[in-house]
Amino acid sequence: MALLMMSMCQLRIDNTIYHIFLFVQNVEEEQKNKYQVTISYNKPKENVHP
Repeated sequence: MALLMMSMCQLRIDNTIYHIFLFVQNVEEEQKNKYQVTISYNKPKENVHP
């Protein structure tokens, strides 16, 4: 019975870590996209004012 409880706890911890991992990945993706948008947004301005 204790083993079952331990495995349940482990599963919950793994799940939490996985969710945090996904969250961090999403945040990184968003930041990367913002960065790319900023770069592509700034490039035409540089061409206008060389």
